[in-house]
Amino acid sequence: MLPGIGGYRPPGTMSGVNGFGGGRSTMVSASGIRGFDFYRTLPKELTESSLAGIVTSLLASLFIVMLVGYEFADYMTPDNVSELVVDRSDFNEVLRVTFNVSFPALSCEHLEVDVKDAVGTRRYNMTRTVTRTPISADLERAGLPQTARSTAQHSAAPDGPKYDDYPPLSEEEMRAEEKHLSEALTSRTFDAYVHKHPVVMVNFFAPWCPWCQRLAPTWEEATRVLFQRHGADNDVRFARVDCTASQDLCKKYQIQAYPAIRVFTKGSDESAAFVDGKGHHAHVAYQGDRTVDALVTFAEAVSYHRQKAPAGPLDVKAALANSDDKELSKVVGDAHKAPGCNINGFLLVKKVPGAITMSLVAPGHSLDAERIDTSHVVHKFFFGLPLATREAARVLKRMHPHGLTRAWMDKFAGAQFESPSANMTHEHYMQVVLTTMTPLGRGVRSHDAYEYTLHSHSYSAEGADQVPETRFSYEPSPIQIMVSERRQPLYHFVTSLCAVVGGVFTVMGMLGGGIGAASAALKKKLDLGKQY
Repeated sequence: MLPGIGGYRPPGTMSGVNGFGGGRSTMVSASGIRGFDFYRTLPKELTESSLAGIVTSLLASLFIVMLVGYEFADYMTPDNVSELVVDRSDFNEVLRVTFNVSFPALSCEHLEVDVKDAVGTRRYNMTRTVTRTPISADLERAGLPQTARSTAQHSAAPDGPKYDDYPPLSEEEMRAEEKHLSEALTSRTFDAYVHKHPVVMVNFFAPWCPWCQRLAPTWEEATRVLFQRHGADNDVRFARVDCTASQDLCKKYQIQAYPAIRVFTKGSDESAAFVDGKGHHAHVAYQGDRTVDALVTFAEAVSYHRQKAPAGPLDVKAALANSDDKELSKVVGDAHKAPGCNINGFLLVKKVPGAITMSLVAPGHSLDAERIDTSHVVHKFFFGLPLATREAARVLKRMHPHGLTRAWMDKFAGAQFESPSANMTHEHYMQVVLTTMTPLGRGVRSHDAYEYTLHSHSYSAEGADQVPETRFSYEPSPIQIMVSERRQPLYHFVTSLCAVVGGVFTVMGMLGGGIGAASAALKKKLDLGKQY
């Protein structure tokens, strides 16, 4: 019987439904999966190596290793991301301003530092965080620094001395000799007179000065009272010097404000208590009230101590400091012999437009603007805290948008500003920008860097009430620069690696294929040439 007829089936055969149909479905599924293979390979016997392929493979491997190394280094190096925001400083946060300025031709006696700003803050004669040190014309230290404590100890009248209500003399009467009882001294007679008498109080004045005109009748009345009480043998004598007629003499004793009262003992006005072992001296200056009672009381106290120690020159300052009258000891201060002054310190100001002014201020005195030289040297002037650690310096160097180091903070450093003539005001204008840098990592602190633009100008201080000054105006910017470190995401790094490997492999493969095809074509032409 034939297979499949009469119900007979050879062993191993199956029905059409479960036989051929099922096998064909399995074969189709397997071939479909094999056709999805992106990375098919040729049998080894169907491939061959070539010199061009070897060279391009070596170059591809070298490029891949090199570029992968660069990508890894770039992944490990954080990126600096900058953004501009409105200043995020705390409410009423203050800004520290640090400075060191030298004035070679301005004495420390009346030089003050004042602060004012746009919201109405006014602070005068800042001494708590500011030190004034006498210096020579060559900017060398020439005296002890004046701190807030030392200034307070010898400041009897911070708002200016009191004056009597005597009718002031006119400028003509100031020059008229018959109006005076005190001795009129000149450059020629000065030294002989102050050496002749044990103690001489000298009034250095200018006839045009209104305060000098007010002091003149008081000075003469005090001279008369002393003469009536103690006669011609009085140890203390009153004298006067017209600084418009004896300019060299007044310049020698650093007279910058009128009237100035100096105390001479045995021809010298040096304060022995001020000497610091380095040859630094100061003038003894009377800084008390300009009244008859105050002048006479001071003169009698000096005479009393002079009689107790007649053997040598009297140290007026030391003698009065040891007296029972502590208020009396405050009327004697130091007027430094050094011609210049260095101002060093810092101030805390509000983050609003403002100005720091350095000028001569002498309440109850008149300043001669034509003799004020505001030439100065700025050793340093910067905003914010200084770079306290090396880590802060490294962060600024690494993260600052322009890679700046310490130079960013102080454009003023070492700048010199000369006055072409007296009576000159110097204006310095700065616009300040805050850059905050936050390094990568948890728990790390951010670092602030204040930079500023600088513009300077000098001009003549015109007007009778205009006193030459040096003004540092600043304007904090409302915009803050935020710089933060951010690391590249991992998926970016993986994507870059795939692009590098795949791109190099593809490009070098194309290059190798092109070289191989060109070599084969050239070889074929050469072979054809040999046949003919």
